[in-house]
Amino acid sequence: MLLSVFFSSAKEGKMQTQHIHNRRLRLSAVMIVRNEQEVISETIESVREIADEIIVWDSGSEDATVSLARERGAKVIHGSWKNDFSAARNECAEKATGDWLLWLDAGEKLSAATSAELRKFIDASADMRKVYRIMVEIPAADSASAGEQNAQPRLLPAKAGLKFEGRVRETLYPSIHAEGLKIDTGPGRIICHLRKHSPARKIQHAQRDLYLLALEFAEQQKPNHRLLLAQGEAYSHLGINDRAREAFIRAIELSEPGSTDMLEGYYGLLTCYNSDPSLQETQIRVCLSALGVFPFDAQLLLAMGNYLQMRGRLDLTARVFESALKIGRVDLSTWHLCELPEVAASCLSMTLELQGKDQEARCVLEEAMDQHPQSDRLQRVALDLSIKQGNARRAIELAKRSGAVSGETDPVIMAIRGACKAAEHQWSAAIAYLQSAYKAGCRSPLCLRWLAVTLLSTGQVEQAKPVLGQWQQSEPNNPELLAYLAAVQEKQEKSADLDTQTAEGPGERKSVKQQYRVDSGSESVQSSPIKIPLTHHGVSSNMPIHGEV
Repeated sequence: MLLSVFFSSAKEGKMQTQHIHNRRLRLSAVMIVRNEQEVISETIESVREIADEIIVWDSGSEDATVSLARERGAKVIHGSWKNDFSAARNECAEKATGDWLLWLDAGEKLSAATSAELRKFIDASADMRKVYRIMVEIPAADSASAGEQNAQPRLLPAKAGLKFEGRVRETLYPSIHAEGLKIDTGPGRIICHLRKHSPARKIQHAQRDLYLLALEFAEQQKPNHRLLLAQGEAYSHLGINDRAREAFIRAIELSEPGSTDMLEGYYGLLTCYNSDPSLQETQIRVCLSALGVFPFDAQLLLAMGNYLQMRGRLDLTARVFESALKIGRVDLSTWHLCELPEVAASCLSMTLELQGKDQEARCVLEEAMDQHPQSDRLQRVALDLSIKQGNARRAIELAKRSGAVSGETDPVIMAIRGACKAAEHQWSAAIAYLQSAYKAGCRSPLCLRWLAVTLLSTGQVEQAKPVLGQWQQSEPNNPELLAYLAAVQEKQEKSADLDTQTAEGPGERKSVKQQYRVDSGSESVQSSPIKIPLTHHGVSSNMPIHGEV
């Protein structure tokens, strides 16, 4: 009897689902905005083909945001900003008439392939008893950095009980659980605008968030981990690291052990120690505590590897990076690197290289490239390893495989030959190849990097400056580049001090010639393979305060 009731209920549920799918389900793309004329058009265009309606809730734009939205077919709702992101989102959702809601922020977009995939999923497979997380990606700022991603609940069934909570760092999870809905991962990818990397924008949003947090803290009987995480992130973006650490520590204490919130608290806390060298040992202890709770978290393992490498413990570093590569896991609900396996393989390879284990480093890279044949990161690391080994033939082969070389006369080939000579300190031959490639129009980071190294290492500092500047334009966050710039700046300041002392001192002024040696791979410019960005970005929309993210 019980079995017959079960099968009867399951059959009725299936019939209801089939009834829903007898018609084309309507999708409402929804967003809240203010003064977003620079990005609103691209966001709307990315969903026009799949959305049955586009709802733009505007809180009083003073630019062309509203007119641009209307020109592209969006329905604009004029709302009143109440210092509450949840209130704005809930009011926006109430205006939608679709069966499904897709939440976007201004500046985000879906690719054409993603749009078609998502539309097909809604029409054929989406379950109205579920909320779907969609992967949100912040692209890398440059080729020397790593992009980040986070699975967020963005595709929701249109249910009145689904409400956002919180003035800032607003969340759907309490109402999802209250409605008895399940959480699943849907297809597609939402791409954020590169302005997410803007320091000025992060500061502006941090100031706004602190104002909203103050309002919500005053309303709460006691602080909770959501508010403390938002507070820690805001203080961190403002560089007030002591206050940020206090907030993250308290958030960890209030979070459920092993939860995503606790993990995010550890990520934020570890980041706050980066700017103070005196706290490095504390940073390691905190990371060990975090690994005690999350022993297989790939990002924590990568971070620990970085900390150990900066202290010269290359033996332990290699073991930790190997663990990240082979057994590392990731919580999709946290911000994490888009290419975690590739990053782990790159870090392990570089560590082995620093230990003089070039063959092992090459094996790690080749195995990783077999698993990720389209990875530009792995191709670059393998190319760099071949150059440092002076293996021009292998380096050229890799460049051709990656598409960086278009033919035998490509100036990149000259740059590679010059780089191999520079790696062997054959400066005359190196500069001949590299300058020829440069004059032929080659401006790849590879050419600029090794030309700068060669010029600096032969004392041609003034000639190196414009090359360093061009390299900085393409890879502003490259740690090796930053080390070279700092070395040049330091020596120039010392030279200026010496000139001043000579001019002020007695006797005849003597000419002093400064020699610069910034050999690639020297101890003075060694840095971590990649700085692991253990940060968590807020999901609030890009709305300034009235009155990183």
